[in-house]
Amino acid sequence: MLVGPGGARPDYISNPNTDAPHTLSKWFNTAAFAPVPAGQYRAGTETYSNIVGPGYGSWDVSLHKNILFERNVNFQVRAEAFNVFNHTNFSAIGTTYGVTNYGQITAAGQARTMQFGGKITF
Repeated sequence: MLVGPGGARPDYISNPNTDAPHTLSKWFNTAAFAPVPAGQYRAGTETYSNIVGPGYGSWDVSLHKNILFERNVNFQVRAEAFNVFNHTNFSAIGTTYGVTNYGQITAAGQARTMQFGGKITF
């Protein structure tokens, strides 16, 4: 939900996803909202969930090898990669009407993470 100065919602003018540039500096059509006219003391007509955010894509991969040492002793070597293709997942759109980051992407998800491990079971 968009919030303007003083915590009031702005007025909904048009669909913010129509002709949206979808860039980091301007994710949605910021002209789709306007402040409540001066002298009117009411909440704006903006409703919850009007803005469609960027998509999310993450591939996680795990490889492991089990090695039998003796009848009751096993060793496992494991390698795991999260977001293996290192796809940037943008998030946190600035939706506070009238502030400097209004309409901008302000954060991104985690980059590729890898971990290696081993375990012995007996």
